[in-house]
Amino acid sequence: MHCAISQPCYLPWIGYFNLINNVDTFVFLDDVEFSHQSWQHRNKIIINKDSHLLTLPVKKNNFLIKDIEIDDSKNWRKKHHDTICQSYAKHPFILDVKKIIIIILNKEIINLSDLNTQIIINLCHLLSIKTNFIFSSSLKIEGKRTEKLIKILNFLKCSNYISARGSKNYLESDCFEKNSKINLSFNKDDFPVYEQLNNTKNFISNLSIIDIVANIGLDGLKKYLYNCRL
Repeated sequence: MHCAISQPCYLPWIGYFNLINNVDTFVFLDDVEFSHQSWQHRNKIIINKDSHLLTLPVKKNNFLIKDIEIDDSKNWRKKHHDTICQSYAKHPFILDVKKIIIIILNKEIINLSDLNTQIIINLCHLLSIKTNFIFSSSLKIEGKRTEKLIKILNFLKCSNYISARGSKNYLESDCFEKNSKINLSFNKDDFPVYEQLNNTKNFISNLSIIDIVANIGLDGLKKYLYNCRL
């Protein structure tokens, strides 16, 4: 069984969904410490032909990800929703974008992890991705860094672990392959360019999934992901 483990991110980039699409089971690592100014609560879109950071406000930044509450004292929901809609209003697949970001407006979702994972799982459903999702907090597994990952993978009886390439250095320094019998491989981190309607300069990479959906649509993204599978 192929598995991946990653923290729940806000409107993550294409690589996140490519990783999900490459595994049988995807674990949301939600019982580790929240990191301020991380992808856990922010991401980038194109505004006025350049990348712009959208940051979701939170009440606390010194607890586990699963315990972080959204700060709704600030009118960020309407601002993020309207900013995205306005920035991509002239794009051919703005209606597909709206299917993704409608969840942002749901004020009943007060937890950051819940918001992120609902957006991710809903988009995977729209893309017909059949990956099984698990929350690490439900497993009650202790450990630091790579030790915790190996324990999770062993519990799930995973034979192949696919990691984001950004984790390569610490997995190697923690001797993942020496301390585990699980096959380790790394997800790709470079993806084919696509036409960006509101960008007249060089292609801007590493944006939120919102950008690619606005430009090629959900059906186009299904084909894109298929061509990027390992």
